[in-house]
Order: sequence, then C-alpha cells, then structure tokens
Amino acid sequence: MKLSYLWNILVGSFLFGFIALVLLIGFLIYSTFSTRKEFPYKASKVENAIALLRIEGVLSNTEEFVRTIKDIQENPTIQGILVRINSPGGLVAPSQELYREILKYRTQTGKPVVASLDTIATSGGYYVASACSKIIANPGSLTASIGVKMNFANLEELYQWLRVKPFALTSGKFKDIGATYRNMTPDEKQLLTSLIENIYDQFIKDILNSRGPILLEKDLRSIADGRIMSGEQALRVKLVDELGGFEDALEIIAKLAHIKGKPQLIEPSEKGKNILEYVLEGKWAQKILTKIFISNSPLVEWSY
Repeated sequence: MKLSYLWNILVGSFLFGFIALVLLIGFLIYSTFSTRKEFPYKASKVENAIALLRIEGVLSNTEEFVRTIKDIQENPTIQGILVRINSPGGLVAPSQELYREILKYRTQTGKPVVASLDTIATSGGYYVASACSKIIANPGSLTASIGVKMNFANLEELYQWLRVKPFALTSGKFKDIGATYRNMTPDEKQLLTSLIENIYDQFIKDILNSRGPILLEKDLRSIADGRIMSGEQALRVKLVDELGGFEDALEIIAKLAHIKGKPQLIEPSEKGKNILEYVLEGKWAQKILTKIFISNSPLVEWSY
C-alpha cells in the first residue's frame, strides 16, 4: 500500500511538473513571439490628430494597411496620415493596392498624406511613397530603384550531377515557363520581357499620375532604369520634395492639415496574442504554405 501511495505521488508530481512546463513555454511564446497590432484609429477622439502608418519590410501582403486606411478615413478627428516607410519594395499587386488606397483617401477626404522615408524606400517602397501629397527623405535615405524584375535559376547541370531527370506535362508550351530543369526558350524570354515592360509602364504611369505636375515623363524614364539613389540625389531629379527626418515630416503635415502647434500622433499599440488563439486561427499554416509556394514560383517584383 505504501509503495502504491508513493508511486501515485511520484506520477502526480511528474504530471504537475509537465503541465507547469507546458504552461511556462506557452506563456513565453505568448509574451515574446506572438504579438499583434491593435489599431485605435476608429476609437480615437483626439482633435487635430495625425495617424502614423509604418510600412516596414518586404511588401507581400498589404491587406492590413488597406483596412487601417479605411479605419482612418472613418474618423473625422484625424486630419491626415504620416506614412513612415522603411521597405525595399516587394510584390507588384500588394504595392498597387496600397498605392491606390492612399490616393483614394486623399481624393475622398481632401486630407494630406506625407511620406517620410527612413533608411530605405526603394522600388515598391518608393511607388507607395509617390501616392502621397509630399515625400520627405533623409539626405542618406536609399530610394528610387524604379524598375521590374523576375528571378530565375537554371539548375539543369545540378540535376544531371544528381542523376535526376525532372519533367512536366503541360497543356501549352508556356505552362512550365521558368522551369529550373532546362534553359528558357527565345519565345519564353520574349513573353516574359513583354510582361515586364507592361508592368514597368504601369509603374511609370502611376508615378506620373500622382507626381506628374512636377515630374515630366521623359525625365522620369531617363532615371527609371533600376538605379538606386540617395535622398539628396532624388531631390535633384524631383523624386522627393524635401530633405528631412521624421520630425520635419511631422511639421510639414501639420502645416498641410492647418494644425496649429505640434499635432497628436495616433499609432497602433502591440498586444500579445493568446497562443491558443494563434493556433486556432490557422494563419500560421497558411503563411508557411504561401511562402513555400511563392519561393517556388516566378514572381514579378518591385524590389531592390
């Protein structure tokens, strides 16, 4: 009886310790890894406020930014948006969605949107900035890099060395375009070049649409060859409007919004997400699958 009693105590202690360890790991994940941003733009009642929208990293999904701009538009106390950009660009469609949402906000509200360029705002990052009322860059900010690219790799010799013979059955001659197990045909190169030129023309057209009055097409095309520039160089060719940092951009948007004194900035706060909520949400699996799919697909990019 005594041995059985001791055994039960040992098993119970082990289970209690195991559960405590799981809870501790869950808490650490909850407090350090899984965070989400809460956007207070709808709820804020601060008069003469400016919303701060930070755009950072590669632009691959801008749905959250688009929803945020819509929330800002619904709040009449917010008098404009300061867009802080630190991005090398990214995929074309997400950049276009964000660009158009900024233009729509400006058109429908008549309120200013000022871009403040941080360390880098190239390609798609600059494209988003071009939708703003004014672009403010640090002298050493990296910007421009206006162009389009698609990345491919020919692994045919590697497959031969591995004695692997991959192949694909297709419904048309272009369906496996960009395949890594063979060279690209002249027809495929021509097709992709035509696609890249079409999207490049969209890039040029949209920049001129928002900055046309101060930037001529011939001047833009002469520098829109993928070259990267400093903020100082970009000012000379009218890609940016003024040189300055974050505080300078804040002063400029306050003047454009006719706010006297220093405006009140409203920005999102970070809050931990319950690990169970994170798992049940299921987006982690979706993101992993999306990254795998994207990394193995030919993509048109506006990125440095």
